[in-house]
Amino acid sequence: MIVVDVASTGHSHKRDGLGCDDRVYYLNDDNNFLVFAVCDGAGSAKFGDVGAEIASESFCKWIFENKDKYDIKDLIELGLLNARKSLQDYANKNGCAIKDLGTTLSGGVYKDGKLVCTLIGDSPAFVIDGDDNLFCPVDLAKGEYANETVFLTSDKWKDYVSISDIIYNPKAVIACTDGLNKILFITKKIGDKWIAEPSKKTIIK
Repeated sequence: MIVVDVASTGHSHKRDGLGCDDRVYYLNDDNNFLVFAVCDGAGSAKFGDVGAEIASESFCKWIFENKDKYDIKDLIELGLLNARKSLQDYANKNGCAIKDLGTTLSGGVYKDGKLVCTLIGDSPAFVIDGDDNLFCPVDLAKGEYANETVFLTSDKWKDYVSISDIIYNPKAVIACTDGLNKILFITKKIGDKWIAEPSKKTIIK
């Protein structure tokens, strides 16, 4: 499976002299296995960029090291638990609160023609299936209050994790942070499924 990743500092971060808090990590061994994670460090968190790096790397590394021991959905669930534990361990070791490492996580595992995606936060993955349908297989999770995003470092993070059904023989998966998602795609919910279509906004002039 071909993997391409791109990261860019947003306009508001450039204006304020801040760096990019997004992190991408992935591992694959051949055409039959891929694990990926895209994490968006919270702008409100003191070390959001560090949290995004820890979460993306620990999620992928644990799953890759255990890819032959569990089925695809168990790998996702256990990978999330390991990422959360890695954030807590870092916070304990460095004397900071885990909320200082706030980050979302959008990830997935592709194994032997099957794909499962997961999301905690508001940075979705989009899939093109075998029939060329473009859709978001996970719920765009929000917090208990309007316009509040739940992070992997939140106390009730488990209540807001979305894990997709198995998607068979996908043609492509596109994972992105919330800022890019709104530029690339327009999403609408039909029944219990998020349908996506390319945005008509001009991306490159």
